[in-house]
Amino acid sequence: SGRQRRELTEEEKAAQAKYEEDLKVFREDPSTMDKWADVRKKFNDAGISIHELKWTAGDSDEQLGYTCEVAKVLGAGGFTIEGSEEAFKRYGTIAERHGVYAIFHNHGQYANMTVEEIQVWLDYSPANMLEFDMGHYFGFGYDNSTKLTINQFIDRFHDRIFNIHIKDKTSLYNEHASNQNQVWGQGETPLREMLQHVRDNYPHIHCDIELEYRIPAWSDSIKETANCVRFAREALI
Repeated sequence: SGRQRRELTEEEKAAQAKYEEDLKVFREDPSTMDKWADVRKKFNDAGISIHELKWTAGDSDEQLGYTCEVAKVLGAGGFTIEGSEEAFKRYGTIAERHGVYAIFHNHGQYANMTVEEIQVWLDYSPANMLEFDMGHYFGFGYDNSTKLTINQFIDRFHDRIFNIHIKDKTSLYNEHASNQNQVWGQGETPLREMLQHVRDNYPHIHCDIELEYRIPAWSDSIKETANCVRFAREALI
C-alpha cells in the first residue's frame, strides 16, 4: 500500500507487553489444555475429527513446543507450516521431541527441485512430513524439476505424505490461463486419477478439499464445498 507503519505509543506498547505476558501465563497453566480438549469434544460431537493443526503459537522453541502439545490434545498428527529448507531443518526436530509431525505445505517450492533435493529436506528429521498440494505442484510445473507426475510423486513419497490438498488448476503451459484455479472438473489437474490412485494404494493419506476458485455471486463457500465433495465421491465410486 506504500503506507508507513505508525509507531506505537508508550501506552500501546505497555498494553501489548501486558497482553503477551498474560498470554504466556495462560499457556503455561496446565488447565489451559482442558480448554483445548473442550474444543476437540465440540468437533468430535459434530462427527469431525481433527487430523492436523494449521496454527502455531509463535516461532520460539517454547511456543512451538506448546503448539505440538495443543495438536496432541486436539487429536491431530501434527501442525502444518509452509515448507522451506530452514523450516525442514528446525521444525521437524521440535516436533520430533514432542511426538508429533511437522507437516510442510508447498506452493511452488518443488518447481525447481529434484526428487533428491526434496528427500534431503525430509531427511533432516523423521518427523518431517509433506502436506502435498497437488494443485500447486501441477500448476507450477514439474517437467523441468522432479519430472514426476502427481501420481508418481505420491508413489515416491507416499510414506512421507501426511495429507494432500486437492484443487483443480490449469497447467503452467496453458497459453490462455496459466496456473489458474478452476471449478473442479473444469481445469486440467488429473483429480479423478489422483483420488482413485490414493484410494487403491494409500488409503492412510488424508485428502483435504481446498476451495480456491472464485465463488460465483449466486453461490457461497458451503455450497461450493458440497460440490467438491460430490465430485470426489463420484470419482471414488
